[in-house]
Amino acid sequence: MRLHLALCSESFYFVLLPKNFIVQYCAYTSVSFKDFPRGVVLPSQELTKKLIRYLAYEREDVVFVIMRSAAKWKELLDADVWEKMQSRLIVNKNMSQSLSENNLGKKNFNMLIERLK
Repeated sequence: MRLHLALCSESFYFVLLPKNFIVQYCAYTSVSFKDFPRGVVLPSQELTKKLIRYLAYEREDVVFVIMRSAAKWKELLDADVWEKMQSRLIVNKNMSQSLSENNLGKKNFNMLIERLK
């Protein structure tokens, strides 16, 4: 796949592919990683929130996949956006970041494969 855009900013990164978009909450973590203080929202987080709001409301064809830290995403996003995503949201409940049937469940994995075709 050809990479169209890559933007690195603070602890977020965005990669835009022809049909797929990846947003990672924290691109790098270590043993010493600490969450931001409650209420602190970085400029990159504001951009992320706006982007996800747009995708949730304007792009019904988008499936959201959260590989880790669903609680952090829920806290970051506005409640109406989180609710709007629910019918198209796949949450990986394992620590592995592998997009596999074992991690996502058969139904969710098959839905994701169909969307990536």
